[in-house]
Amino acid sequence: MSEGSRGSVSTAALLTLLAAAATASGATQWLQVVALGVVEGLTEFLPVSSTGHLIVAADAMRFQGSIGGTFEIFIQLGAILAVVAFYLRDLLAQAAAVLGRGGERADTAGARRFWLDVLI
Repeated sequence: MSEGSRGSVSTAALLTLLAAAATASGATQWLQVVALGVVEGLTEFLPVSSTGHLIVAADAMRFQGSIGGTFEIFIQLGAILAVVAFYLRDLLAQAAAVLGRGGERADTAGARRFWLDVLI
């Protein structure tokens, strides 16, 4: 079994276990929220769709209705904010370089070119 398929199998097994635990024990919404948070946390940095896993896990746990959609939005926002917080120093350095306030001239030109390419 390859390294990538082991990760997929273990993720699928985790989703199945979380869904079974949440539905078999009549778990409260808090247990479902924790389980979905774990799914999001484990799959966010993997080369798989964390949103897809979140939707599948929520459906398996019957975590639906108006709170389900709102929860998915906020948990995705939390993941995005965590990534921005983690890379904040690098993002601020890039902003300084684009504004011409950072490092060497070549670094500033490279940063400006990169962000111009991103915007286009």
